[in-house]
Amino acid sequence: MKRTTLKRSSIVLSFMLVLSLFGTVSPANPAKEAKAADYGLSNPRVSGDGVTTWDCIYFGNYWQYDINGDGKADKNDTKQFIKWRVLSVDGDDAFLLADKNLDSQRYNEKWASVTWETCPLRQWLNSDFYENAFDSSEQIAVLTTTVVNEDNPEYKTKGGNNTSDKVFLLFIGETRQIPQRKFTADGVR
Repeated sequence: MKRTTLKRSSIVLSFMLVLSLFGTVSPANPAKEAKAADYGLSNPRVSGDGVTTWDCIYFGNYWQYDINGDGKADKNDTKQFIKWRVLSVDGDDAFLLADKNLDSQRYNEKWASVTWETCPLRQWLNSDFYENAFDSSEQIAVLTTTVVNEDNPEYKTKGGNNTSDKVFLLFIGETRQIPQRKFTADGVR
């Protein structure tokens, strides 16, 4: 699956990944092999009154809550299952968006011009986050995605070379494609 963009968000809002549903997708049965149809996963639906409903799945684990009371969710806390919204289904592959912010990292560590290909955030997502959030059987299910890094026509910044990533950011162009309306996840307002 190929993703194109005009400009990347400079703040980590949520992480994206493309998941082959032949891997784990449920906290209740993480080893079950499945296809999108087995889970009834479908593309987002917009009702007549403008409510968008996304299917959701649980996949992977990450530190999301301050369990030990030290003021931060980190490696000193217990991991929780990650809830993902299904943005699109293509056969047995699902394009996912984390349902909540999972972490906060800088796009770049210093004031300098970088592209997605060379930024530290890309490295962190595809190494530290990827290795901490998914066990070895889950990592097999995460597909490598060709990320097309187009130039930004508004700010005239270079997009850089295309990359191959397991985890990547939601792009500004993609945020404009997500309906900006009332929504439900799993059919609950």
